[in-house]
Amino acid sequence: MLIWKGYGFTIPLIAFLISYLLQSVFDAVFFNGFYSVQKWPASLALFISAVPVWFLGKYLNKNAERIFLDPKTCREIKVASIHSLFWIRVEYWAPILCIIAIISLIKISEII
Repeated sequence: MLIWKGYGFTIPLIAFLISYLLQSVFDAVFFNGFYSVQKWPASLALFISAVPVWFLGKYLNKNAERIFLDPKTCREIKVASIHSLFWIRVEYWAPILCIIAIISLIKISEII
């Protein structure tokens, strides 16, 4: 079961949509099935999807924590609306996607 808060579920959606678009472009430009035969376009899709994930996370979590003053007790109350996937904030998934892409490229180069 996936665990997310707020718009954290958009991370896999962004990665899937960019992978799908990149597959369509590569298959149209080269030949049908190019994306499936070659392994590096999937890594490229992860690198590209890291960019919108970073900016989306920065935008969503820029005002994540707000402090309110309780008039009855005169104490500060911290309210957070954090957007995360697997307890990791959305913007921190961008470097994770890049690391996964680098690891997959290393694995591809070991096979060749």
